[in-house]
Amino acid sequence: MVEAIVQNEPQRDAVSGSDRTHSEPARSPRCKKARLESCQETSDDDVLVQFLSRVLVNSVPTFRPSEQDFQDPYVCIRKVEALAGRCGACKIIPPPGVSGEPLTSQDIITRAKDFEFPIFSQKIRQPAWNDFQETCLVKKPDMLSAASILERSDSFAESLNLTNISGDSSKLDEIECEYWRTCGQSPGARCKQEFVDQPAAIAGSAFLPTDNLSQTRWNFKNLKADQRFLFKHLGGGDFDLGSPRLALGCLFGTNFWKRSHGNFQSLEFLHGGAPRIFYTIPPEYGDIVEEIIIRQVYRKAMGKLFKKGKSWENARRKAFQTLSKNYTTLLPKKLVEEGIPVFRTVQAPGEMISILPGSFHMSFSAGFNCHESLDLATTEWLFHGKRFLNRARAVGLPIRIPYEEMLCKEAILTGLLLKTGGIPTSSQFLVMRMMVEFLSEQQSLRRLLSTRGASEGHLDGGVNMSGNCQTCGYACFLGLVVEESSNPEPNKNPNCLSCAARDPNCGKGATLFLKKQFDELDNMSKVFRSILAKQGNACGQVSSSVQPVIGFLNTPDLPLRLVEHISINCLNGFRDRRVFVSPNTPTKAYVIAADVIQAMGMKDADRDETVMADVWMEVNRSFEGFRIPPPPFPLKAYYEGRKGEVGYGVVLSSAEVDVVLKTVQGAAFVGLSQFIAGIRPASVNMGGGSSAMEARPQ
Repeated sequence: MVEAIVQNEPQRDAVSGSDRTHSEPARSPRCKKARLESCQETSDDDVLVQFLSRVLVNSVPTFRPSEQDFQDPYVCIRKVEALAGRCGACKIIPPPGVSGEPLTSQDIITRAKDFEFPIFSQKIRQPAWNDFQETCLVKKPDMLSAASILERSDSFAESLNLTNISGDSSKLDEIECEYWRTCGQSPGARCKQEFVDQPAAIAGSAFLPTDNLSQTRWNFKNLKADQRFLFKHLGGGDFDLGSPRLALGCLFGTNFWKRSHGNFQSLEFLHGGAPRIFYTIPPEYGDIVEEIIIRQVYRKAMGKLFKKGKSWENARRKAFQTLSKNYTTLLPKKLVEEGIPVFRTVQAPGEMISILPGSFHMSFSAGFNCHESLDLATTEWLFHGKRFLNRARAVGLPIRIPYEEMLCKEAILTGLLLKTGGIPTSSQFLVMRMMVEFLSEQQSLRRLLSTRGASEGHLDGGVNMSGNCQTCGYACFLGLVVEESSNPEPNKNPNCLSCAARDPNCGKGATLFLKKQFDELDNMSKVFRSILAKQGNACGQVSSSVQPVIGFLNTPDLPLRLVEHISINCLNGFRDRRVFVSPNTPTKAYVIAADVIQAMGMKDADRDETVMADVWMEVNRSFEGFRIPPPPFPLKAYYEGRKGEVGYGVVLSSAEVDVVLKTVQGAAFVGLSQFIAGIRPASVNMGGGSSAMEARPQ
């Protein structure tokens, strides 16, 4: 078993030599905020010291696997993922002797002698952005050797009297305090310069065949070959996922707040040199953190764009795109003030940090070091990857991850297992669920394009099918759309089905190219539906304790606007689907709770308030496995009918229905997946009337 440090058991830190509790219980954000408010009368430095003394942050748990468990990286990572979900990350300390002796500075220079690293000058003082000019934050990089980077880092450390930190906990704490004084522009900061060096990561690895860790399955160069990770389905090309990236660190060199692109899980290994300090946030707070950063960091820059005639939506998209480039710093204290739990850990040489999918994190180096990182995708990543796709489309981020390819190829393997009489595992049940959901969406988009007059074509194996959507960057695998005016070759200027369906002018003159496997996978999906329908319904048991539905979403004078009223062929027959948008937030779609209940095959839909509260209680019990926040209880809302009359009832946002879909099983899942397929508010015709909508939003 993976052995966790016993709760509240002090453990001597491998770097600092001080006693720290690595697995203390999580404190609630409300308690942290109260403690922060109690410090309001103190100086900024006093609050900083209290923050860094762990009064306001929790420690990331540390796990020490046994030698037997450490032999299998996949098993160890899965156990760690389950145990550390509420922290966003965990530290893995290999068994004694496995990681070997840490590299010295001279060792790092020797191993990196064949590499040159792009080194940026980046601004670490906390900016309140006045515009989106990146040149004021990151200067053009130089290409330097490891020896030159060491020289520059040491020179900077000497100017601040922050050298020789090895084994000195007080010096490490001093560096951390000085770092945050500099970022927060504290008057007491020694560092007066705004820019510091930050070497960028390059493709490569520092593992040598003679290293102890290289002789295990944890060698980062070999992990991609493990057949239990999804990257086995990729042949390289544009998607060199699962390959290690090598980087050097300098004093105060920072990886700013970010989530891994694609919501992949990542491993960070420190080969040698000075420690790194990590701050992490649990994945369920990711969207909230983005909104906090938008408000506190980018609001002035967004306002400037708005004054220049850009829409507020375009200004928000620019802010999200800038955030994705990892230029943004924000004091953890600011996040704590907003009620966000922040976790911290120190990474010593020879230790790994596992960052869970969707977790916001940042790190900085306490001096010159060498570290290596790697992205991973277990089967459970399919859930997190879909959340990333929905979020990226909603905020206009480039996607460029091969989600579709990995899902389809993994589904084919699951289908082969079923054909040979094999018994699917829980991971393969997840693959079946995600494939059923995906094909329901694709068929909905296919029908929509067909009604607009788009023709269809099948490609043989000799034609290059792969292509990235020219609009959103999505990596098309099963199908893509090419308009007549673009290029007759199907791998030139394509659009994914979702972007093509969102464009009201895309139809006649466009061709939907599909792989032959599309129909094969669709037939396989029907088999998956049958198997999933026999699983049983997680929401079938009605709770004896009914919670009330909370208040009204709106007022009668501002009813939700009806934009779609169609009949959907669900597992239990044709069901009405009414889709609404709010005049104030037209990018968010709502559906009637009674329609959702009927689609899941549940009775008493007329008593939607009572039944929906029961469903929600059952859904909340299933959330532990997903590590996402329980959604709010359903709200009542006033909404307009076909003839303009105003009624009211319980409604759910399409995103909340999406959450329900992830937690129900059996016939309820199959029926709801058909009901929800095709809802996307971005394509709503705001002029009124019916409008088909594609692909669910986040």
